[in-house]
Amino acid sequence: KSDYEIPELDLHVENDQHQIMSVEPVPVTEAAAPEGVQEVRIDYPVMRDELFKTRSRVLAADEEFLDFLRRSERQQLRNFLEQRGEPLPTEPQEVHLAPLSSVANDVWAFWEEGRLLIRFQSDMDLEDRDLWDHMHLDIEVYHLDEQVVVSLDEVAGSNAYVTRDMVGRALFNCVVLGRRTTLEIPGPGEDEGK
Repeated sequence: KSDYEIPELDLHVENDQHQIMSVEPVPVTEAAAPEGVQEVRIDYPVMRDELFKTRSRVLAADEEFLDFLRRSERQQLRNFLEQRGEPLPTEPQEVHLAPLSSVANDVWAFWEEGRLLIRFQSDMDLEDRDLWDHMHLDIEVYHLDEQVVVSLDEVAGSNAYVTRDMVGRALFNCVVLGRRTTLEIPGPGEDEGK
């Protein structure tokens, strides 16, 4: 849960609730927990039942936030194509935007024609207007034909890949639970408002 100041921007960064940053097995030892770590014990069957009940629950994003994400997506797609030396599409492009999560501070988008998954994340709540005005989104782009592996053991030490399982979940969130939108990708200096 973020809670700190950025004096240069006169900005207080704070999340409304805790966000999950990572999930991984940790060996249980008798040593004291590291400073700043809070241990929470949960009955596994109760947690599993709650996750199954709520896994399809989606948070509706307001139109202003969706417009902010669309602008970010257009810019990211244009940057990706320019870096690869590929032409910008002249036709509208289909993009599926996953719903917001109540426990993760990221959102995924899937660009159909380009076969790309795009992950937007931030230390601040994504819907916080201060993020839009003062900070940038951390954006990762994954090409489904080039950056998908069965296991991260195949590319140990690299964060440039995603697993098939991760892609499957992201695509489910984008295509099944998400919103489909059409984007036009303007060239440099063209109107971003479409």
